[in-house]
This record gives sequence, structure tokens and C-alpha cells, in this order.
Amino acid sequence: MPRPKKNNADYFSHDNSMRNHRKIRALRTEFGLEGFAAYVMLLETLTEADNFQVELSKELDWKLLAGDFGIDSDKLKEIFKLIEELELITNKGGIISCESLNERLQPVIDKRLNNRKDTESKERDDNGRFLPQIYHTPGVSVAETPQSKVNETKVKKDIYIADKSAIDKPVVKETTNTGMTDLYKSFGLPAKQKRTVSLWQDEAHNCIQYFPDAKGSEGSVFRCFKENNQKAKIAFSDTKELDKHSVKYFFKVYNELIKK
Repeated sequence: MPRPKKNNADYFSHDNSMRNHRKIRALRTEFGLEGFAAYVMLLETLTEADNFQVELSKELDWKLLAGDFGIDSDKLKEIFKLIEELELITNKGGIISCESLNERLQPVIDKRLNNRKDTESKERDDNGRFLPQIYHTPGVSVAETPQSKVNETKVKKDIYIADKSAIDKPVVKETTNTGMTDLYKSFGLPAKQKRTVSLWQDEAHNCIQYFPDAKGSEGSVFRCFKENNQKAKIAFSDTKELDKHSVKYFFKVYNELIKK
């Protein structure tokens, strides 16, 4: 089943001097800390909302948001009216958005789209698993030597490509007494073959290496990739996408995916 598209974000960034911006100071002068808090909570709400928009076209919408913020709905309307006059937000037919917030989150959206395009371009098998990618040695193609059977050799689920010296090499029949090192040498394979099939153990190991605080949690990480490799990979990808460097955040995302 394809991964659902994500149209929001987990966090937003803001300047450490935001409270001193002339528009924010005007908001604080008029409504004090309550006005500033309402604006920050609005940014949080927009960040977690689909397409970074919230609807406030009905009286019930205002009451629900006011209840969430812990502010009287009439007072919240007054605060939002000033915020709109200060051009900190836009209101199009009751649809509230923040242009500056959208600009800050655009790199996250662009990166997510690029990752999705890269993932969608890869071929999958009938079970939804990615098919291994074959990398040919420069200067040698299978089409150039269709009569040779040594250009592509599959050994224990790993795919290797022989270098150009293999073209004139005789085909060696594999026997149970032939050592792997001698077999590679006879085929003219490169000294260091490139592995293109990644096992769940390798993916778990890469995950552990990424997190500086993973010591002591190695067993739990391996268990995640073993029990549900697909969701563990998604959790790891999301964690890296958000530039998080804590294995605890990986577990948080993984557990949320498991619950769905």
C-alpha cells in the first residue's frame, strides 16, 4: 500500500527576536502576552493543519479554536482582526493562512516531493518491495556482448558486474569445490564488488550509526526493522528529513506508524 501523502509539518522555525518585530510589538502592546501567545499557537495550528490552512468561517470553528487556545472566542476574534490588519495572516473567505510561515516550510515540502519522486521512480516487486538496482561498469554493457554469460553474475542475492577484462575470459563452470575468491577471479570480477541488495540488518545498522544517542538502544532498533521493515524505513526517512538526530524521535515516529 503506498505511503499516504503528508501535507503538514511537525515543527516550524522562528527568529529568536520575533517578539521584538514591530508588528509583534504592536500586537503585544494591544493585547499583551495573551495576544502574542494566541499568534504563536495559531502558527502551531497552521503547521499541523493540512496545506497549512485552517477554516474559521463558522461560529463553531471560532469556539473550537478558542477552546483549544484557552481564550474567550470574542477576544480571539479581536486578536485575529488585529493580526490580519498587521498582515501577519491572510483570510480568504474564512480560510486562514500565513504567507511567511509557508515560505519557511517550503524547503521541507520541496525536499519531501523530491524524495517521493525518487521513491516512485524505483521499481517494486509484487509485494511492494524495491527491486535491486543494477549498476554497469563504465565502458561495458550487456548489449555489447550478448553471447557472454559472465557480464552479470548473481551470487547469494548480490548482483555483480564484471569489468571489461571478463569479455575474453572463458566461462568457468561453478562447482561445489570452487572457492568464491577463485570464482570471482576467474570471472574477472572487480576486487570489491558493489552490493545492491540491502537487508534489514544493514538498514538497522545504518540507522544506529546515524543517531549519536543510539548506544544502549541497538536491540530495540534492530527489532523495529526486523518486525516491520517497511515502517521502520519510513520512520528513519522521516527522521532524517526533519534533521532529527535522536533515536528517541525515530521510535516516536515508528510507534505512530504502527498504530495506524
